[in-house]
Amino acid sequence: MSDAFKYLSKYKSMLVIGIISLIICDIFQISIPWFMKDAIDSVKVEGSMRLLTKFSILVVGAALGKIFFSYYLRSTFRKISILVEFDIKNELMKKYLSMPPSFYNDHSIGDLMAHSTNDVKAVRMLCGMAILAFADTVLVLLFALILMIKVNLELTLLGLIPLPFLAGVMVYFAKNIFHKFTMVQENFSKLTEKVEETLSGIKIIKSYVKENEQGNLFKDINKNYMKKNMDLVRIWGVMFPTISFIAGLSLLITLFFGAKFMINGQLTIGEYVAFNQYLLMFIWPMMAIGWVVNLYQRGTASLKRIKAILDIKSEIVESDNAIVEEIGGKIEFRNVSFSYNNNDNILSNLSFIINKGETLGILGLTGSGKSTIADMILRFADAKDGKILIDGINIKDYQLKNLRSQIGYVPQESFLFSYTIEENIGFGKERWSFEEIKRASNIAKIYDNITEFPEKFKTIVGERGVTLSGGQRQRTAISRAIMINPRILILDDAFSSVDTETEAEILSEMKEYMGKRTTILISHRISTLNNADRIIVLDSGKLVEEGNHNDLLNRKGLYYEIFTKQQLTEELEIA
Repeated sequence: MSDAFKYLSKYKSMLVIGIISLIICDIFQISIPWFMKDAIDSVKVEGSMRLLTKFSILVVGAALGKIFFSYYLRSTFRKISILVEFDIKNELMKKYLSMPPSFYNDHSIGDLMAHSTNDVKAVRMLCGMAILAFADTVLVLLFALILMIKVNLELTLLGLIPLPFLAGVMVYFAKNIFHKFTMVQENFSKLTEKVEETLSGIKIIKSYVKENEQGNLFKDINKNYMKKNMDLVRIWGVMFPTISFIAGLSLLITLFFGAKFMINGQLTIGEYVAFNQYLLMFIWPMMAIGWVVNLYQRGTASLKRIKAILDIKSEIVESDNAIVEEIGGKIEFRNVSFSYNNNDNILSNLSFIINKGETLGILGLTGSGKSTIADMILRFADAKDGKILIDGINIKDYQLKNLRSQIGYVPQESFLFSYTIEENIGFGKERWSFEEIKRASNIAKIYDNITEFPEKFKTIVGERGVTLSGGQRQRTAISRAIMINPRILILDDAFSSVDTETEAEILSEMKEYMGKRTTILISHRISTLNNADRIIVLDSGKLVEEGNHNDLLNRKGLYYEIFTKQQLTEELEIA
């Protein structure tokens, strides 16, 4: 619960006002039976109509006061819970944005979405209705108990006999609810993950006619989620009747002995009526304890899951005195090795230099570590051994924002946001002119395509850019990288969805642009790299060849072997 108070402390003034309103509301509520007692007993007294009128007015006034403060305190607690929900969602999103890509290898999108929806909702209920119900329960129990004792101590003690049994029942159910709800949330994460995966891969599912198979897989996961929910429902189904039964025993005992005391003259009719109303007030909070326990266990289970995410430390750490300056563009890999989670090395003792303004091509078979080089220059991952230098300075000494803002990056998968084409191209800048957009799109050979759309640059590309073809998405992504005028440009298989003719046109157009900045061309296609100043060839994470296109062909090594196979494939396609 201390974690919940961390969020609540920000709104402690509202919380204090809410608690004060609750106390006033409960005072009004608890005074109504007392006024009714006096009204009933006043009938025996001379001038009873005057007293009856007086106490009736007091009852109405107390009821109105209760209604007003009840509305105010509920509004206050709901507002607090919504604000806490807002803060946690923002904190989670900030955490997601701060984590390196490796974080998402270990945590599914579905699980992270569940944290931001169902888990946050449960914490909201904990910080709102659960606190309100708990505080109200404590106050009403306390006030009702004091007034019950004041009416008749012996009857009060008799009515409280079942309470120890109630405490034992609550402890038992609390443990079970926590465990069951944790299981429900974990299965909800799996369900969300499956939905996200299915919708993302809907074209593949349909093209391979796997709708029924995927539907059955979802049905199995959904069935398991339903079972976990049913387990939780069974706990609730037993808990609330059990609590009601124990509370009912108190009422039964009081009714029996209360009637006996009244017959013996130990209780007036008014006191008997008031006592039963206080007992009902006492019983309802006892029954509400079950609901409070349910909210508490749900909220703490969800808060524990959220805290587990928030407590994860990023492996990419910025130095205290991080450097903020314009980079020149010289890059050096010095004996760099890298592996994920201490598995086999993806890069092994890799060393090379890219001079400022030079274009370096990187070629290698699938899994040779080409994209890992790009990730490490962007500091999406850090070297296990060795170091990377930019302009002779260790890359870890640069401020992350300063470093990344000077690198134009086009990844293998050209991700576009559901904005307009213009907004996607200008994504890396806070402000831009249309002339800048036009220039970047012309260099990437996408301008003519865009102007053919009815809305031109104002065209909404849809989620993940679905309204554009693969080639159009890649060229839009290239425009986005060009737009920020980077000191280092990284094109990671950025022409894979573009035909070789269009690729040649783009590279020709970009030649002058690339010549002014350090450029890294990563590709499995030699046609992308043959005009690079220098090319390195990777095999299983090791640098096996280095030189320009002609040099590498003359050596008749791996580069020559890949070139020959690609030439043969092109000839067969033409034939």
